[in-house]
Amino acid sequence: MHFHRSSQYIGLTLIELLIVLVIIAMLIGLLVPAVQSARESARSVCCQNNLHQLGIAFFHYAQAQHKLCCGYTASSGSVGGWAIALLPYLEKQALAEQLLAKPSTNPQNISSLARQRPAVYTCPSANHEQSSIDEVPVSHYVTAPWQTVGDAPVDCSSAWVVSPVLSMEYWTQNIGPHHGGFNVLHNAGPEIGKVEWVAGKQ
Repeated sequence: MHFHRSSQYIGLTLIELLIVLVIIAMLIGLLVPAVQSARESARSVCCQNNLHQLGIAFFHYAQAQHKLCCGYTASSGSVGGWAIALLPYLEKQALAEQLLAKPSTNPQNISSLARQRPAVYTCPSANHEQSSIDEVPVSHYVTAPWQTVGDAPVDCSSAWVVSPVLSMEYWTQNIGPHHGGFNVLHNAGPEIGKVEWVAGKQ
């Protein structure tokens, strides 16, 4: 019995290879936005949880101190405000004691402490631009009057240790970190710790 080797070439032509590559590229193009959307959804949920934890800390502060903690009230050149006042209620008593001593905002004095910012103060989608105090992280959450706390607009450059207070108009007129919007904690009454999403400028 004799076997005859076929002279026909078995394989892909250049055109077939290009078609396969185009199909793979299209599939990747569809997959990447879906992955990015899923990641952003997860970051937004993490942000909401951060704000919920801050709401609980506000509540415990009010219960212990019989008042609401204030916004940024420190004199120029030093640190202070709600973000520092809440630290003991976020299991950061030692850091609170060091920052409540009103250290200077000179980077040599404050940067090592500021880098210990609790993870709950960090929005996963926030920008990481250079802050108004060299070597000190920017604020990822800011407060408005009446204990409303939310994501800082992406152009906010205030350092977290100076607890910036912004009007809601400033928030909503600027682009927020979550698809242009903001997660906002309305920390009042029976809805303490309730987080809502607020649309910003698109």
